[in-house]
Amino acid sequence: RSIHVDSPPSVPSLTTSYVHGTSSVSLLYQTVGQRLDSTVQRWPEREAVVCVQDGIRRTFSQFQQDVDKAAAGLLALGLRPGDRLGVWGPNMYEWILFQFATAKAGIILVSLNTAYQANEVEFALKKVQNATDVAFKSHSLTSLTQS
Repeated sequence: RSIHVDSPPSVPSLTTSYVHGTSSVSLLYQTVGQRLDSTVQRWPEREAVVCVQDGIRRTFSQFQQDVDKAAAGLLALGLRPGDRLGVWGPNMYEWILFQFATAKAGIILVSLNTAYQANEVEFALKKVQNATDVAFKSHSLTSLTQS
């Protein structure tokens, strides 16, 4: 599905990364976590995520359980809503999981490109005043979602 914009934004003078354009499509006033929960209510057994290279398939219900466990784990580690979490890893299930888990916990996800050199990672983390970093060493979902 694509985003429809009736008119492009005027030339903005921004101090933040927010740009506003007009559209006939209404925004959903829900958080990512709320949207996932409502999707699970509608289609609990539909496939939500398929990672062919890792042999992982999750329904919306299974994905929600993984997200809730990961979000709770991040909060149990001492992260709080508004904290920043730098995530460095390849395209894999755990990356998708952390994208949703951080949103559900109110933590700001800082995506780090795996092609970055050490000095680029250091610059990015200093720029966002990062609190915590995560790098995926393995493809082990079990270790990430255990309570």
